[in-house]
Amino acid sequence: MSGPIQVIPKGLLGLLQLKQQGNNPSELSNVVASCFDIRELYYQQLVQDQFSLVGGLPTENVNPAANGNHAFTTSPLLVPAGFMWLVLQYSIVCNLLAAETIKASCQLITDPALSTPVLLGDSYTDVVTARARTANWRASGPFYAPAGSSIGFVVHDVLTAATISCFGNIRAVAIPI
Repeated sequence: MSGPIQVIPKGLLGLLQLKQQGNNPSELSNVVASCFDIRELYYQQLVQDQFSLVGGLPTENVNPAANGNHAFTTSPLLVPAGFMWLVLQYSIVCNLLAAETIKASCQLITDPALSTPVLLGDSYTDVVTARARTANWRASGPFYAPAGSSIGFVVHDVLTAATISCFGNIRAVAIPI
């Protein structure tokens, strides 16, 4: 005759045979403890905008033949030596006149000597219309920018008779390294 049928235990307490009236037993209280990551709460207390980080509104004018990498010429977003930025939000806003269009992406250049961008989100394509409007695009999520990095944008295609003014908006934590 065979032995009793083995029942698969339900959950950790059943597996360890420590189930006591539905309460966590004292044997597990030191091992199974809840944890709460307070890093995000700490960073929210230290977050700064573009005015605190670089002293002004990052601005760049895009001309008709300006495909390629762009850094901001006014209040550039350059990560200073001795710091790393945790960028929580980053976006670009361009004011377009009637019949202007632009296709661009947010970018991070970690080595300015190489000018090799890391694209931070999908490109935004604006359509040509008969009215003035605002085009904007943003990075797809938080990212780290090491010391010496330049945060800007890359223009894939542009159609304008004059220049398009673009502005950078950033919320970041400057972390000393």
